[in-house]
This record gives sequence, C-alpha cells and structure tokens, in this order.
Amino acid sequence: MKRSVPAVPVIQKCRGVRACMILAIPLSLLLGTFGPATATDGLLFAPPLSFATGNNPVAVAIGDLNGDGKPDLAVANAGYPSYNVSVLLGNGDGTLGPKTDYGTFAGPYSLAIGDLNGDGRPDLVVGEFYNFGVSVLLGNGDGSFGVTTAFHTGSGVQSVAIGDLNGDGKPDLATANDYDNAVSVLLGNGDGSFGGGTEFGTGSAAWSVAIGDLNGDGKPDLAVANAGSATVSVLLGNGDGRFGVKTDHDTGISPRSVAIGDLNGDGRPDLVVATSGSNTVSVLLGNGDGSFAPKTDYGTVGSSFSVAIGDLNGDAKPDLAVANSFSNTVAVLLGNGDGSFAPTDYVTGFGPWSVAIGDLNGDGKPDLATADFNSNTASVLLNISAAGCVPTPVTFDLSPNTLNLRSMGRWVTATLEPEPPASPADIDIASIRLNGSVPVDASAPTSIGDADSDGRPDLTVKFNRAAVGLAVAEGEAVPVTVSGKIGSGCFEATARIRVFRPHVTAPSAGSVLPGGSTTEVRWYTPADVQVQSVALLWSNDDGASWTVAARELPNNGSYLWRVPSASTEQARVAVVVAGPANARGRSGPEDQSGLEVSGVLGVSERFVIATPLGVGEPRLELALQGSVPNPSRNLSVSFTLPGAGSATLVAYDVSGREVSRREAGSLGAGRHVVTLGAPGRLAPGIYLVNLIQGERRLVTRAVVIR
Repeated sequence: MKRSVPAVPVIQKCRGVRACMILAIPLSLLLGTFGPATATDGLLFAPPLSFATGNNPVAVAIGDLNGDGKPDLAVANAGYPSYNVSVLLGNGDGTLGPKTDYGTFAGPYSLAIGDLNGDGRPDLVVGEFYNFGVSVLLGNGDGSFGVTTAFHTGSGVQSVAIGDLNGDGKPDLATANDYDNAVSVLLGNGDGSFGGGTEFGTGSAAWSVAIGDLNGDGKPDLAVANAGSATVSVLLGNGDGRFGVKTDHDTGISPRSVAIGDLNGDGRPDLVVATSGSNTVSVLLGNGDGSFAPKTDYGTVGSSFSVAIGDLNGDAKPDLAVANSFSNTVAVLLGNGDGSFAPTDYVTGFGPWSVAIGDLNGDGKPDLATADFNSNTASVLLNISAAGCVPTPVTFDLSPNTLNLRSMGRWVTATLEPEPPASPADIDIASIRLNGSVPVDASAPTSIGDADSDGRPDLTVKFNRAAVGLAVAEGEAVPVTVSGKIGSGCFEATARIRVFRPHVTAPSAGSVLPGGSTTEVRWYTPADVQVQSVALLWSNDDGASWTVAARELPNNGSYLWRVPSASTEQARVAVVVAGPANARGRSGPEDQSGLEVSGVLGVSERFVIATPLGVGEPRLELALQGSVPNPSRNLSVSFTLPGAGSATLVAYDVSGREVSRREAGSLGAGRHVVTLGAPGRLAPGIYLVNLIQGERRLVTRAVVIR
C-alpha cells in the first residue's frame, strides 16, 4: 500500500532537482542546506570545488610551480581549439586562482612535472597525441613558462613519464605510443633538451607508462598499460636507457592507466591498472623479480580511466584513487594492507579522465584533483577525514534498490552490519550520512536485529526517500555511500542502486536558443502517474541551482517558454509536479514563491542559451568541440558553425578509412550536436572527426566503446 506523505513548500531555487522523486520534498532538501560535510560525517572527502580549465582537460598533475610552498595544478587540455596547458596557482587553502594557458601543439593528452634542465625550477612535459611527440615548457620559477619546444617520439602519444633511465643523473622521458604499440625512451641532455626517441615494443595500443624498479636491481624498469590487448607489459631496464623484451600480464578490458607501489607491505613493487572496459582496477602483486601474480580485480563504476596510489585515510596502508569518466566520480579504494581494497565513490565534475593526489590545503592530509573532460574543469576534493579515525569495515544495503517515478513510500531503508568485534550498538546514529549529506530521518524507527538472517546483528535506519532521490544520480548501478562514527572510529561503505527517470524531450541536447526568443518545452507523463498541474524550472549552471519560470501549468506535455537573456552553455529545464503551497489545508511555513513541489517529471539535456550580439561583441567562430561525451557508445559530435554555408563532418578510423560523412551546413549558425553513423553500429575504437567548411578543416579525436 502506498503511503501518503505530507507535502512541504519549496522556494524559488532548489538544488539537485534531477534527483527528485514523486514525493513531497522538504524545503531544506531541495535547497541542499544540509551544510558541508565535516570530519564527523565520516566521509574522507568533501564535495568537489570546480575551477575552469581549457577545452576537454584529460590530464592533471600537482606541483609547486611558483615556489611559494603552495601546491599548484597543471592541466592538459586536449580539445580544439585549446590544445594547451592550463596552470592554476594554488592559494594554499585548497582553492585555485584563474587559469593561465600555455600553448602546445596538437592533442596534449598527458603531462608530467619535473626539473628537466637542472635549474631547480619545475618544468612541464606534455605528451602530444597528434604531433607524434612531446612538448617541453621550461619554468621560470614564478608559475610562468617559456616557449614550447617539441621533440619527436612515436605515433599517438597517450602518456609521458619522467625518470633517470640511464643512470647519468639527468632526467629522461618515456612515452606510451598508442599507434605504434610501443614505448619511446628519450634520453635527456640535462638542459631541457632530449635526444631522439628509441622505441621498445609493448602490447597493442600502449596507453599509459610508469617508471619503477620492478626487479630490485637498482635499475629503472617500465610498466605499460595496453588498451588494445588487455595487458600490462613489463620491460626490465639494462640501466643504460635500453630495455629488454616485454613480458605481458593480463588485466581487465581496455586498461587506461598504470601505477606502481607496494600495495601489500612486503617491500616489493606491485602494479595497479585502471580498466575502462570492465569497470575495474586490476591489482598485480609483485614477486620482487620483475614478475607478477595473476590479477585480482576490484569493481568500480563508469569507465575507469586513471589511477593513483597514496595513503588517503592516514592508516599507513596504501589506498587507490580512480577516475571514473562515465559516472562522474572518483572511486576511493581503501587498502587493507594486504593488497586488497574496498571502494567508495565521490562525485567530481563531468567526465573525469585523470586523478592526482596531493595536499592542496596544507593540513597534512592528501587531497584529490581531477581533470574533468566534459565540464572543462579541474575538481578539487579536500580530505576531511578525522585525524586518527580508525576505519571499521561495515556491510551496507539499501531497500528498495530501484528508485523511479512509481517507487513510492516515505523512506528508504538501510541495513548496516559492522564486522565483529564491532557491534551495531556502537554506531552513532546521529553521525550517519548518506552521500555525505542526507541524515537518518529522526522521525523514523530504528532497530537492531538480524535483518539478513546471517547470524550477525544489523542496525536498520531509514532515510527520507525524497532526500535520497536528491542525493543520487541516474543510472543502472549508481553508487550510494554511507558513513559515520562507530565507537572510537569511523566507517564508510558503498551500495549500488538503480535510478530511473523520464526526460524532457525538448529543448534537445546541444541546441542553441537565442535569449529572448520563445521555444517549446515538451515532456511526457507516464500513464499511471496522475498529475494535474506542473511548474517549469530552468537552470543556467547545469542543474546546480534552479529558478521557477512558470507555475500552475496544465500537464498537457507542452509549454511555450520565453528564453531568458542569460548566455550560458549549461542550460537545462525541468518540469516538476507542483501546486499552491498549503493547498490541502496543512499548516506550515510559506515561502516567497508560494509553490509546493511534490516531485519531478523530467529534466532536459544540456543546451545553450545565446544572447543577441551587441556592438563589439565577438561573433560565432567555426569550432569543433568533439564527441559528447568522449568516450561514448555512439559518435555524437558537438560543433559550432559561424553561419550558413556548406559544411561537412567526416569520421575516419585509425587506418584512414572513411566510416561516416554528414552534411551539416544546413543547420545554420550556432552550436549543434549530431550523430555520425547509425547508433551502435560503429566498432569500438579511436576515430578522427573532421569538420570542413571552405578551406578550413578542424580535427578532433573520439573514442567509441561498448
């Protein structure tokens, strides 16, 4: 039997509306006014702080670039027309100043920080995918960098690493060359210049390279993740800059990143590999002689593209941070000290491709930074763990495990089972938070018993269903984290649920609407959901906040909306179930809008609002933003045309074979998104997308996956 829930009003702005259910939503929940996560919430990391970068950032590195003792970020931006590196100087408190961009050549897909010319100042080296080489930017010591110098390596550089590979005390470079199935070694001259690259064979589609002494002989070796062959290649070094024949070890599908560290405390280096195709990290424990045990996989979610190693919770055991591009999260896998791990997910910007670890606010605790491909941002997640907090393993389950428009009821029930000797009675219920923000509903009953009949006691608590809806994303396997205090320690655990919602069908994704114009908003209502009145909300910041545009609209699936004159590339609209506040005679506080929201019918995809050009304002220019998202299962390409006229999109595979062509000039001026090839018909792989108009040709790379 469905339980009716007292409705409460919501004011004109609400946060996270994409997660609303068909339930009355408390004012504080829609506003997101739980307050920032603190150490007492039990979470390791606070919600992300976002800072603008160039187009399509794919790699991030942390270092003190201006010598002030405060860590800074360097970010490689792979999207046209950026093709540059953004330097964001740190303020020492976890925030960053505005970016300064430094030009590279074509397709900067990786970068590393090191003193390449021996002057004591940090320099940058950037792997250039399209330029078949690396770019070196020598640092001036004040956070600025000199002119870019290019050095040739191999084809399709995906990754670059710095190390002394021949024992002469001068930094050398190793690059992973996707197209050549090889690594290149460039020996340094000590002045920031490098000799010609020497290639050594790897597996198929070398994607990431790491340097370390893998066999204990004091000579640096290489580990290379091979995206095409689902292996990691180990190349043992001779100590003179040359390397032996590769030895391959199996990983998960499509490995994208490899890191080296002692994960089980035996003094021998181990390998960890992030795999985007199987949504795992593969851990390969080292034998100390350059060989490795078979992989053990640990599940992540949403296409794992990057992995970093560090002690994230202060227990002296190595942990992992993994950037999950499709789920817009970074997974934190806390290590047990024996090479095994337990994951928890934290939200980042959209499409994180890279993650780095460093103390960004000077509190002695490691923080995280990600490069967010789809939102053109770098995210900073500050470590808010309590000093000395000892983590306790806890099993966590949510019921129901599917949330949609038809899943009614007041609560979502959680069962928490601590690992003995800890007891459910030791859990501080007031400290429990779901996804760092949602507390246990104090009006709901709690109990201790054996809920899952496994012979061990559990704690059962309940969360307001609308609040849970606001705190989770949409998808088949959405991570939900619970945390809190237990005894003198803390706990953290993750469950996965299914979340489904309908969508507003117009405006469509990527459409460009002139500010001040009128456009039709279209939506649909499931047949078994009876709704009489709706309201329209709009957002100019991708759903971070919402403004009421219209209210008391008949639920007929269509409304002519006057587009605000507010230029943004992150616009969305939402159709919400609503009516007058206190319409059913309940007493309660009224807000300034007089609107009572009881759920959400749908949210549009992101679109663009363009304000009319005034005198002196820049006009649209030909641009190719690339695949959205990238990687994706279909080749949907975003681009901008400056006006009417013939324009063509062409996609080629890596062999140069044309796989799709589409005339685009008829779309006219503005930003557009079109799909090349029939959905689901393009084979997984790398494609070069060309936008041609007149004598101009723009090129970007897109990755199709399954």
